[in-house]
Order: sequence, then structure tokens, then C-alpha cells
Amino acid sequence: MKRLFFFYILLLLFGSGNLSAQLSNVDLCRPDVFRYANKLYVFGYLEKDGELFFQLQRLSPDLKTEKDISISLGKRKCADYYSIHSDTLHNYLNFVLQESNNDKTCMVLRFDKNLKAIAEINDAEIARVNTFTAYEKEFYYYKNELYVVRPLSRDSAHKFILQQYNIKDSSKVFEYVAGWQLNFAKQQYHRCKIIRVDDEYVYMFINVLSGTKKGQWIQYVNKASGEITYSVKLNKEEDGYTYLYAAHYYDTDNKQLHVTGYKFQNKSITEGYTKVDYPSGKIKPVPVFVCSVDSTGELISLTENGVLPPPDIEREKEFRQYVLKVNKFNYQSGKYNFLFDVIGSTNGTLYKTYGYAFCSLENDTESGTAKPKPGVFNCTYRDSKIKEAKFIFNTYEMDAKNNAEEILYKPAVSSSFKLFSWEPGYTDNKVNMVSVFSNKKETVIFRYQLAEGKWKNTEVNRAEVKEFTKVFSFDPEQILIFKNTTYDPETKIIKGFTASLIK
Repeated sequence: MKRLFFFYILLLLFGSGNLSAQLSNVDLCRPDVFRYANKLYVFGYLEKDGELFFQLQRLSPDLKTEKDISISLGKRKCADYYSIHSDTLHNYLNFVLQESNNDKTCMVLRFDKNLKAIAEINDAEIARVNTFTAYEKEFYYYKNELYVVRPLSRDSAHKFILQQYNIKDSSKVFEYVAGWQLNFAKQQYHRCKIIRVDDEYVYMFINVLSGTKKGQWIQYVNKASGEITYSVKLNKEEDGYTYLYAAHYYDTDNKQLHVTGYKFQNKSITEGYTKVDYPSGKIKPVPVFVCSVDSTGELISLTENGVLPPPDIEREKEFRQYVLKVNKFNYQSGKYNFLFDVIGSTNGTLYKTYGYAFCSLENDTESGTAKPKPGVFNCTYRDSKIKEAKFIFNTYEMDAKNNAEEILYKPAVSSSFKLFSWEPGYTDNKVNMVSVFSNKKETVIFRYQLAEGKWKNTEVNRAEVKEFTKVFSFDPEQILIFKNTTYDPETKIIKGFTASLIK
């Protein structure tokens, strides 16, 4: 009888998915998990014999325990602490433990990926923990380095500097020594975006509003000297177009940087970039650009075209105006491949995310053109299987017409979590995607698969919304679901977890 009951529970939890591995722990309090360097790290509190412990465990992708550690916190209880904050800044596993009656100090624990102790810091000032993450808008962490774009002063809205920092001592709360500084203040800027950092360069997308350098640029900043090594200008002033960054893909084998974004006529964008006239009406291609830069800073290609919306988008009667927002982008086998969030509007002002589109541009290097390929569209909002999606889309709206930042640079609100993996080929495009949808009662996990031009949706998990759920994907064929087992509504404490690998 117990076996039948257990099988019934598994059927409810995992629907049509096949359970290939599972790991449970009923004692861990306030459990959490993150993925780093192709491993899972599970952590939380453990109450044992009147004592409280910080527990950390490393798991392989198939849920095999590889290593674990335990640190005593004294004669305490789980209720005495908040949930543990974690991150992997500077390639360390960092954990912040804060007592519920202490808003001034906290404990910081730091390990390397092999769980070797790097630091145990007591009474760390909360205001000094991750200060850049809390207060700066544009920053990038790389190994033991930090790069921050900040205004030259509080009064300079369009003057910026790029500041490089190095960790002073990894055994303490992250303190930095200022290195070189690159001053962009000779021009008026709208945005200085850090695209990527590696061992040689800081890659920037620069939008200059005025002066002799007016236009949009891709710049390579030398990490050793802090000087601009390469500058690639995207637009020609006489053309009357503006290029707005959306995403990039870096080919590590060939050391090529591929950048994509939106191309609009200057008259379509206000001076402060608060308004952008998006494509509207029927059969209006979305204007995009794609460019490729080699390791010497040479512009290999700059192609421009309009991505053709899939025909199904045109059938959506609710769309008075829409935009395809780039979510993921790569370049393989001579094709630029895009995964878009489809964002539509019924009144031309408030936008909602309705679903996803997969489109391609085939790069013709001889003619310098990119030929659009037919795309496919998954309208999640209309899917009768996913009623939870409609709840999200009706709840969250973006004022994109009067705030370009909302739609161009912030993540689209289409689900609480998304995972993508894709395998573009010569004749077929395969996309695997996982989305987590929640309404007021339930959390539902769906697997999307695009093959041969058709989307297939499969429900793999359903749980009460009060349950804590995270989803990971180590390869296109497997989904890992991490969820709690019990929840105390009075103390609001989660206890226990189950990690399940679903094929």
C-alpha cells in the first residue's frame, strides 16, 4: 500500500516526465541550491542535538554526493536566522548568514568550488557586503577583478567613467583596490554597456549622443593599460539610423564577437531615448542589425535587415503593436539565430509578453546582406494547457511606449524562470526550453521543444505555489527540479528538499 501511495505522489509531481534520479533530505532547514561549474551546491541550516549547523553539499549532475561540510553556529535554532544569501562572485562560493534580530552585522562564509575554506568572517557590516551590486547600475565581475561604469559626478547624467578594481584580500569582506580609470566624459553619452570581459579586453557598447564621436560604437579596452585598443563604429551619420544593443555571442574558438540589436531611424527615437516607435500594424518586419568583429578589432561584417515575424503573430487580433525582443542569440554555420520574446500591445502603450519566436538571418558575406528565414511562433498566452501563463501576462505590463528602457534593456516578464538550449542545424532548428509559471495557487513547469518547425509543450511538474521550487538543466534532455518538502505557515520556515532529475 505504501509503495502504491509513493508511486501516486511521483505521478502527481512529475507528470509525463521520466524520473531518472532523486535525492531527498527532510532535515535541512531553509534549503537552497545553485549551479556552478557544472555542479550543484545545496546548502541550509541543520538543527542537531540542540545545536545549529551551516550545511553545504556538492552534487554531480546525476545527483551523486561528492563532498559536504558542516560548520557549527552554536546553541541556536533555524528560526534565529534569515534565509542564506549566496552568490559566486569572483569564482568563490559566498554565503551570508544574518540573524533575524540583527540588522547591523552578519557572518560571511567563503569557499572555492572544491569546498576548500577561504574565509569565515564574523560580525561583517551588512552595508559593506556586495556594495557595488546594491548601488551600481552597470558592473561586471571577472575572476578577482571588478569593472564599474558610473557617472562622473552626481550632476552629470551623460558623463561616465569605467573604473577597474582588484580584490584586496579574498579572506575578508570583499574590499577593492582601485586600478586604472577610463574617462568617457569628453562626450555626452546615453549608455556605456559592458558586454564581456576576458583575459585581454573589456568589451563595451558605447552610445555617444553628441560631439565628433556621435553614434554607436563597439570598443575593446585593454585590461593592462585601461586604454581603448579598438573602436568599431556601427552607424554612419549621413544614414540617419541609430543602433541599440540587444545581445551578443562570443565565438571562443575563432575569438570573434557577434553583436545584435535594433536598428531604428533617428526620427523614431527621442533624444533621451524614452520613446521608440516600434513596428506596428500587419506584416511589419522588426529592424535588426548583426555585426561580427575579429580578434584584431576588424569589422568582418555588418548586415542589416528586418526579421520577418512568423505568420501566426499576424493572426493575433490583440496585437495593435508589437516588438520581438531578443532573448538569446548565436551565430553558427553562416546563420544568425534568434530566440525572441514576442511582446504585444492592444493600445499601443502597455505591453505584455505573449510567447516566443525562433527566427534566423542567413549571412551572405559576399553581398553583405542577411536574408531572413521563416520563423515559428509559440503563443504561450493562448495555450489552453497553461492557464497559469495568462495570470502572469494579465498581471505584469510594461509601459514601453513611454519608457524605452523597460522594453529594450530589462528582461521581459513572461515567466518566473526560463531555461534555453538549442541546436541550430543546416536544415532544421531545434530548441529546448523550460518555463516555470505560477498563479496564486500552483506552480507549473513546462518543457517546450521546437523541432521541424513545430512547438510541442509537455507538463513535467505541478506543485502548490507555497512550495519553494528551482529548475536547472544540464543538457537539453534532462531537467533538474529542486523543491522543498514541508512549509510551516506560522514561522514561514521551509524545511527539507527533494532534488529530482527528469528526462
